[in-house]
Amino acid sequence: MSDALRSEVEVLLSEDGCPACRFVAQAEDRFFRWFAIESHAAPETIERLRAALGMCPAHTRRLLGGELEPATLTSVYREVAKTAVARVAAQDPPAACPACASAQFNVNLVLTGVLRGLDDQRLAGRYVEAGGLCLPHLLAAVPTAEPSALELVCHTLAARLEHSADDMGALTGLDRDAPTRAIWRARVPDSASAGLPPGGTIHNLLERLLVDSCPACLRSGQAEREYLVWLVAEHCQHGQILTNDPGEVCPAHLADLAALDADTGAAAGRRTGDRWRSELRNVSAELALPAARSADRGGRGSSRRADADLRFRWPRRAATGTAAPKSSPVDRTDWGPARAGLAGDRLCPICRAVAVAQRRELALLVAALRLPAVGSAYRRAHGLCARHVRELAEPESAALAHRHLAARLGVLSWELEESSRKEAWASRHEPKGPEATAYGRLIAQIDGHALMGAPAPVRAEPLS
Repeated sequence: MSDALRSEVEVLLSEDGCPACRFVAQAEDRFFRWFAIESHAAPETIERLRAALGMCPAHTRRLLGGELEPATLTSVYREVAKTAVARVAAQDPPAACPACASAQFNVNLVLTGVLRGLDDQRLAGRYVEAGGLCLPHLLAAVPTAEPSALELVCHTLAARLEHSADDMGALTGLDRDAPTRAIWRARVPDSASAGLPPGGTIHNLLERLLVDSCPACLRSGQAEREYLVWLVAEHCQHGQILTNDPGEVCPAHLADLAALDADTGAAAGRRTGDRWRSELRNVSAELALPAARSADRGGRGSSRRADADLRFRWPRRAATGTAAPKSSPVDRTDWGPARAGLAGDRLCPICRAVAVAQRRELALLVAALRLPAVGSAYRRAHGLCARHVRELAEPESAALAHRHLAARLGVLSWELEESSRKEAWASRHEPKGPEATAYGRLIAQIDGHALMGAPAPVRAEPLS
């Protein structure tokens, strides 16, 4: 281990808490400061933004939080809009969000440094004293960590969870997007049928189409909020409700629960922490065994659900900066069951509820678009965002959705050009119109999850 790397690791371990969270957060702050000052206009950044159709939902929410002026946001999304129609029509999946790519590079960097530093006995001692990696960053380290390092990492987090049952940061990491998610979630309109006389399935669908947002994103946003609010209410009345759900609440939804109700969040955190502590102990014990004995062990890893539709991979949100480091394909044939289990998929009941609601809304829309009333309402509505249009397989519905999306994106592109034109000196006498907030509507039209399913605001102001 080089002296330079040892020095870097010493700095990272000089404070308590997850060293990767601090490192990645600082790197992300630098990325966005430079993005706001200059790099948003650099040709290479523009090309990456076009290829990615902007940024991921979490990093988009950060952009909308006031770090960029409306004129700069208009300039950025004007460039995205120029090629959006062609990219959506090509059916190519979007490239990686530029901020996510930067985060992944920095996760790679910090995990490599920390894991190599554990070969040094003094640094390993300091790592244990500081509390080690949080759960999301530990899971990101699993594919590339050497067994000896992973044993210490798992043992340290298990001990931290045992001695600090209410240490939410150990399970969620530094989730700086959680407060912003709560703000946007509060803006999601209530379910279309709330407060209305029963009107049947089609009536309720038509009511949802009146909301100026992607119906699938709207329904998933409503479902997420409904589940979180229901879970808090049930916990207050029946404390055992958290023990009735299969699986564990994922890190992002633990942070969401804690923001909504501290007691429910703490209870969910303790239950999730208990399960993880047991699993991490198993991995640590397995890695301490000789390789031959480890390969022969069986059945001590965490349980897995057989239904692939109900499995979700953690970490859930790119904003946490916990994407697994890029590496060569990992041969897991010599991994014991406990270690292999850490790299598996997991069931979060809230993620499941959101995914099911979203899938059912898309299925209903596909079935109902053939009805004249629904087809006519859809043509007047916001329509599906680009993310969900790509998921349509039924030819007739997909054709209508693609035409509608292309038309909406074309108008939004015109609005963004118009907004930029009015920023020029020669147009200073012209009043600003609705085109001034077109960047928010373009974001919602590309991926409504960026606004948690809420309609785009109509005023040009920080959106968080």
